[in-house]
Amino acid sequence: TAERTLNKVSGKIINIKSAPQLRDLFYGKLRMKVTKKTPKGAPSTDAETLEKWAEKGVKEARLVLRHRKVQKIESTYVSGILKALDKNNRLHGSLNQHVTKTGRLSSSEPNMQNFPRASSDEFKIRKAFIARPGYKFVSGDYSQLEMYLMAHWSGDPSMKKAILSGRDIHASNAAMIWSVPYKDVVAAVKRKDSGQPLSDYDRLLLGYRQYAKTICFGLLYGKGPVKLANELELEAKVLTDAKASGKKITKKNAFFGSIRLAKELTRKFFDGIPKAEEFILKTHERAAETKYVETIAGRRRWLRSILDVEEQDSHQYDAHMKGNNACHCSACRDCREGLRQAVNTIIQGSAADVVQEAMIRLHEDEDLIGCNMLFQVHDEVNFEVPDEILIDACKKIKWDMENCGITGINVPLLVEPGYGNSWVDAH
Repeated sequence: TAERTLNKVSGKIINIKSAPQLRDLFYGKLRMKVTKKTPKGAPSTDAETLEKWAEKGVKEARLVLRHRKVQKIESTYVSGILKALDKNNRLHGSLNQHVTKTGRLSSSEPNMQNFPRASSDEFKIRKAFIARPGYKFVSGDYSQLEMYLMAHWSGDPSMKKAILSGRDIHASNAAMIWSVPYKDVVAAVKRKDSGQPLSDYDRLLLGYRQYAKTICFGLLYGKGPVKLANELELEAKVLTDAKASGKKITKKNAFFGSIRLAKELTRKFFDGIPKAEEFILKTHERAAETKYVETIAGRRRWLRSILDVEEQDSHQYDAHMKGNNACHCSACRDCREGLRQAVNTIIQGSAADVVQEAMIRLHEDEDLIGCNMLFQVHDEVNFEVPDEILIDACKKIKWDMENCGITGINVPLLVEPGYGNSWVDAH
């Protein structure tokens, strides 16, 4: 369908995989403005460029992006899986212990970690994974594990209160940061999930929740204001707001306005959750002094590229004297990447500790004999459980995962196992 539509626009048969042909279409036929070039100097048709055009309503860009997405799904999750099946239509992938630097398990042949999350599995790929007759597919998934660990490491009272009261932590953060009723945010989420019509107020609240979620994860992954502005599509918001108020604004001003807005939103987040900022800053200071960080289980990751605080200050002062906001020498770039990894390793590495300790406990639990632990993806562990012990097994899976054996976590972990005939039914 995408190819037929693009063929009509271009007036000839076009190969969507061909960058030169896409350049002819967008820059020749559609006369799009060149905003980015390839390393060889050719006008770009990469995903970032296409996404910006799609946001502006260029339907041809949306069609190419959609085609690429479907093609990736087909090649990675359909054809790739079919080739890996044994004679009984079973997959036998591998879990790899020492590949990722944070300590999380990786998987191969196939790479199950690359599967879309349940909430974004548009094509229901997970429905292809089914339990044998007489069994149910059970998924034990930690609820917002990284946020819980952020609450543990930072000790932020508002995050801990939200967890202890069973609240949606992102909705709670949004309510606190923007001073809106928590119940209204949750109600808007429920209306969206159930497909009910949304009011302008609902959309505003959902936007607040998405901002809070994106900012929180962005800070954990060390994303700066430019990346946050891009992920939150703040440039489009600045342009829309300017148009609504009757102001004229250039693309350049909209870009810098989006960065300022990202900084303001980050500041709002830290003002509402100050202990989170304190945790990040203290982590940076300790890592600069020791050149390593440790996860909750005591695993150590060395980060020798981080400069001493005095060296960082010296580079920053030199940059300031030259009229720059930051130093862009290779040492400072490596240092900033090390600081990003420091926070990320503590949170993601600790999440890896929790999941792997839980897997050991589940494997050793004699009450789960007869249950097959199938694979682990992100923060979930998946099983094939006999029908006759399904309910009892779900209770044991919940207990083992919530009491994984790592002591000292000062917030209670939450797991609610789901089950069904397929992986998608278990969520």
